[in-house]
Amino acid sequence: SLCIGINWLCNLIVGVSYPYVSDALDDYAYVPFVVLLAIFYLLALKLVPETSGKSAEEIQAEYDSRREQ
Repeated sequence: SLCIGINWLCNLIVGVSYPYVSDALDDYAYVPFVVLLAIFYLLALKLVPETSGKSAEEIQAEYDSRREQ
């Protein structure tokens, strides 16, 4: 439920801010959102470990080793 709440909050922020951003930037109103998307994409690449082809035990061991650091 926390993720759903955060999702709704982010959608509310975008919905409320878009008219102001659109008025200020005209045809480039999408640029701030693309920049934020790129930043969060890079953060996800760095912070979310790859789990493809790993067993549940290997994934848990990786999370445990990250927690110890």
